[in-house]
Amino acid sequence: MDSEEASLYCPGVFDGWVCWPDTAAGESASHPCPGFIVGFDPERTAYRKCEENGEWFFHTVFNKTWSNYTTCVNLEELSFRQTIITVHLVGYSISLVALIISLGILTYFK
Repeated sequence: MDSEEASLYCPGVFDGWVCWPDTAAGESASHPCPGFIVGFDPERTAYRKCEENGEWFFHTVFNKTWSNYTTCVNLEELSFRQTIITVHLVGYSISLVALIISLGILTYFK
């Protein structure tokens, strides 16, 4: 490895959630997942990859540099939360239908 390759690194950056440190080219930085985001487990670790050219990994779909927070999600808790949301949605839907029917009955027997 020549001195130019040895000096390549990705500069430290703040992605909106975490401050990522300077990272050597070809390596990944890791950081504990932010605990202030609902559904994230602070015991898990997020990653950000520094490419061989000294640039942070660029996600072509999102058209920006990308930090990998997919490892932060506790899938069991996510499944539970989705179940609760479904129960709420069904309950609110039944309530709305009952309210519309009751208003129709009240209006009819005015």
